[in-house]
Amino acid sequence: MANTYTCSVFKGNVAKMVYKGDQSLSGVLLWGATSGVGDIGVMAKVPHGATITDFWEYHTGVGVTVKWGFDRGVANGGGAGLSCLTAAVATATKNTFSPAAWKAVAGNIAPATISLSDTDPVRYAVLRGQVAAGTVAGVKLWFMLTYRMDGPQPRPAGAQADMP
Repeated sequence: MANTYTCSVFKGNVAKMVYKGDQSLSGVLLWGATSGVGDIGVMAKVPHGATITDFWEYHTGVGVTVKWGFDRGVANGGGAGLSCLTAAVATATKNTFSPAAWKAVAGNIAPATISLSDTDPVRYAVLRGQVAAGTVAGVKLWFMLTYRMDGPQPRPAGAQADMP
């Protein structure tokens, strides 16, 4: 049976909905004595309407791969994407947001935006890390997620129209 561990950033914090500029969430989580495939780290709350601008993670553990995503809000109708930020990524290296992983979610919302169904009573998505492979004692996960509530950053004058 998979274990669930909760980061202190998630506990007792509301999803920040500041409407101007970048908002960052960061934290670290130490998983239990033995982490295994399917174990989940519940990391942070991200509000409805947030446009993801950056994400990175670093985790310990020999042979452990972790996938990162959200429990809801990344596919049409508010569906989940549990590997929409990164697919199963390597140990002991800084892993960053992968647009290819976001695009791989069936019915994804582009640009990378949290969009919940109007009938969803919870107005935030939960950032989650999940062990995809490996078992070790005491895995540590560090993360930083940056998002905006006022849309993507403006393009500088003279920038090409087809730039992301």
